[in-house]
Amino acid sequence: MLDAIRSVSVPQTLQELEQAIDRYRSSEWNSEWNQDLFQQWQAIRLAALAQVEPQRGDMVAGEDSY
Repeated sequence: MLDAIRSVSVPQTLQELEQAIDRYRSSEWNSEWNQDLFQQWQAIRLAALAQVEPQRGDMVAGEDSY
């Protein structure tokens, strides 16, 4: 998968990630397969996953409300 995104840089900071998301949203969407758009999505996904803090075990959504 990393070979497919070599031409697109992976955002390193939260600000770069937000800018990449804005560029992705404003990209040209058409019916044809757009490899560049897919590469942008992969880079955003990798950057977003890197921003997530590791969780403590299996957390249940809303467990604080019980």
